Amino acid sequence: MERFFETVAQLFLTDQPGYAPKGYGKVDAVLKLQELDERFRQWLVNDYLQREHSEIGCSPKSRWESKSFVPRLPDTKEELDILLLTVTRPRKVHRDGIRFQGFRYFDISLSGYIGEEVTIRFD
Repeated sequence: MERFFETVAQLFLTDQPGYAPKGYGKVDAVLKLQELDERFRQWLVNDYLQREHSEIGCSPKSRWESKSFVPRLPDTKEELDILLLTVTRPRKVHRDGIRFQGFRYFDISLSGYIGEEVTIRFD
């Protein structure tokens, strides 16, 4: 997502009336929100999704329509729940488990990871 927003900032916003980069100073808005929305939709559909992407060798639109792109879905609802946990933190696995926010979390499956750093996910 960060890459997409950087692309929007570099390829779309710079061409819009009233655009002022950070540190430029105060600039009055030229476009109404509805006009900006329409310009963005036009740019997204007619330009961004039509350009050849250097890593995939084709445009995002043609890649999607080729049906060769199938998102990998989790096998279970539980796996999906884990993917939706948005905050990650590194933690070291100790003999007594993982320490987080004043609590210790332990599972026998962690015993093979004692001394290693793992990533925990939470919401």
